[in-house]
Amino acid sequence: MSFLSIRFITIGLLGAALVAGACDDDKAAGMVPVMTPARGLAVINSDFKVTSVSLLDPATRALVRDDCINSGTTSATLSQTPQPGGELVLVDRGNSAISWLDPMTCTVKRQLSVKTGFRSNPKDLVAISASKAYVPRYETNTAPGTEANDAGDDLLIIDPTAATILGRIDMAPHAAPVEGEMVFARPDRAVLADNKVFVTLSSMDENFVVSGEGRLVVVDPATDQVTSVLALTGMKGCSAMEYVAAAKTLMVVCGGSFADLDQGAASGVVVVDVAATPPAVKTSLPASAVSGGQPLNFSSIVAISSTAVLVAAIGRFADPATNTEGAPDTLLQVDPSTGTVTKLMDAGAFELGRGAGSSALAMIPQGSTSQPRVQVFTVTGAGTITKSSDLDPSPARGLPPREIAWY
Repeated sequence: MSFLSIRFITIGLLGAALVAGACDDDKAAGMVPVMTPARGLAVINSDFKVTSVSLLDPATRALVRDDCINSGTTSATLSQTPQPGGELVLVDRGNSAISWLDPMTCTVKRQLSVKTGFRSNPKDLVAISASKAYVPRYETNTAPGTEANDAGDDLLIIDPTAATILGRIDMAPHAAPVEGEMVFARPDRAVLADNKVFVTLSSMDENFVVSGEGRLVVVDPATDQVTSVLALTGMKGCSAMEYVAAAKTLMVVCGGSFADLDQGAASGVVVVDVAATPPAVKTSLPASAVSGGQPLNFSSIVAISSTAVLVAAIGRFADPATNTEGAPDTLLQVDPSTGTVTKLMDAGAFELGRGAGSSALAMIPQGSTSQPRVQVFTVTGAGTITKSSDLDPSPARGLPPREIAWY
């Protein structure tokens, strides 16, 4: 079996913010909180035919392992998230499977099917403890009831150590309604923040045309119960998130709806106060204030701090038949507290992918087919971000980088 193309892959990558542990109730239940610092950076490279993973050293900002695993060596498509023991987690959306990879040897240690009788399309994985994690499943089973946990549109509860399924949390009741339409919740990304799990809902119909308003579902991982649902008013297509633990804020990026005549009208950046009870929207910046109305890439937000966030405005083709560029991708630095926006770089339309960062650096994949590069930025002072270098993440195969994450 081979990889699906990268366009069908969700890279459920959580950064160093996952060092936050579980709550005291988790300890009482015998759960060991995740305290796994990020060890390195993983890059997913793909030309939509072949896919591979490379490993980078954030200290030296250099390639340390090219072609660690690729579509010719495993059936798992790719996604990473920090795990106990420093494993990489590969989320295969096409085959509805999870694989755990040892980055030291680039070998798959164990695998788990999350299909349960249908193509469930897993989108992410968030670790709660060494023995518990949630997997958002984007699809709904139209004929459930033949095996356990087979309804879909849920958070599947798994034991990562034993590679077994423990149960599910139904997300269907929390879909944002659209009058006269059947809308599924479509849980997308998940983040552990302040002892709570936040899940973005796409709230779309069967044909991915009708979109409901953006929503965040808040889950108590100690009880596996939904404790609140937060409306991201005026936004659609909300997906990627990053947690800034020092400020107890969650940064969410929304890409709008591709079916809307003005996609950018429902696109933007939302800042959520996760310490509030219940969590509440603190700031909402529409794309008109961030990118002049250009829709933002829903799959990428890099939170350097609460006042320095990187997002990418999506370019466009003037002539899709010839890929003639009409507008470039643009990497932007945003200060949500003031609304200040600084342009960092332009790239070809649809070249900028999902990046990763810290208080010292940011790495952004530029999926150019002619000159594939990871763009490296240095962070200094109070969030001053400047481009410092670039690197080729796939010299063996020459594949364009698409997404980067900590592991």
